[in-house]
Amino acid sequence: MQSVDALGAGRIRQPDLTVWFDLDPVVAAQRLAGARVPDKFESQPQDFFARVASGYAARATADPSRFLRVDADQSREAVWRAVEAGVRAKGFLR
Repeated sequence: MQSVDALGAGRIRQPDLTVWFDLDPVVAAQRLAGARVPDKFESQPQDFFARVASGYAARATADPSRFLRVDADQSREAVWRAVEAGVRAKGFLR
């Protein structure tokens, strides 16, 4: 077993890649309403989701190599193509 110092005390391991599906909270709520009943998290007010998006934007600005921002206000097929292209561009797929 490694000591805490060997693991990097005080550091939190971050993902190698975070895929951020960026979508206006109003559009997200409209899509969800047509799909199913929102759960407790999904039922939060839209300003909550605007703050979450702002947080992701700040983190992506601070560490852009770790983030893949995907414009999710597109067709499902276009979103998938953007994810695949972005993951390839970042070197996670060949």
